[in-house]
Amino acid sequence: MHGQAIWGLGLGLIPAILWLLAAGASAQGSSGDFLLQGAMVYGVELVMMIICLVNKSSRLFGYGLLTMMLIAPVVGAIACVHLLSQLNI
Repeated sequence: MHGQAIWGLGLGLIPAILWLLAAGASAQGSSGDFLLQGAMVYGVELVMMIICLVNKSSRLFGYGLLTMMLIAPVVGAIACVHLLSQLNI
């Protein structure tokens, strides 16, 4: 796998991490804005992914983002459900 695709995968994981932080903050009674920030980053990555897929030189980076755009919501939801179930909420 090429380096650009790995970078795309890594940057595409950021929304899932923010959603996991949002679940942890809500479980502790904190009102963190991680959920909103995760949604905003997800939207920015969507636009960035489209731009990268159109440009031939950065297409591999776009493929990495596309992969994580499909996987990140699933990973984030599973992680949040698991975290909340461990806290008996």
